[in-house]
Amino acid sequence: MPEHTDESLIQEYRKGDKESLEKLYEKYQLPLFNYIARIVTDQVLAEDILQEVFEKVIKNAASFSPAGEGSFAAWLYRITINLCRDKQSSKWQTSVKLDSSVERATDNIPNSNNSKMEAVEKAMVKLSPEQKEVVLLRVYGQMSFKEIAGVLDCPLNTVLGRMHYAIKNLKQNMGM
Repeated sequence: MPEHTDESLIQEYRKGDKESLEKLYEKYQLPLFNYIARIVTDQVLAEDILQEVFEKVIKNAASFSPAGEGSFAAWLYRITINLCRDKQSSKWQTSVKLDSSVERATDNIPNSNNSKMEAVEKAMVKLSPEQKEVVLLRVYGQMSFKEIAGVLDCPLNTVLGRMHYAIKNLKQNMGM
């Protein structure tokens, strides 16, 4: 039996198949939670936002259209970003604890593993909110830059520029 795409699963859910939504939840629960937790830096709030994201998916499943929204993942992250922004409407205060995929980028820092991660966390805090969004969507959302541009509703070159400056600033903030 062929593997279902996200879009086919949401279609099946709209037809009444509750298991399709469960499959989508299982697929996206951990990456979304990791993304949200890095933005809001409060585990309880992150859990609440994750629940709200899927409540919105349930409420708005009938209006999802790949032609209008892009991929299901892009739509899902757009909902997530908007909820995070709503919850952190004043100023985002992000303390990022990055996973091993980002840790590899810090392998040449001559410190212990914990010190490396602390250096990355401190450097991430100094990034602009726009740069953090791009880095986190790339790392936790595992999105292409084109997908990130769609989610953030900005030109691809803007996303690439934000990533370029994020990497440059991370290196500078880490003394590299």
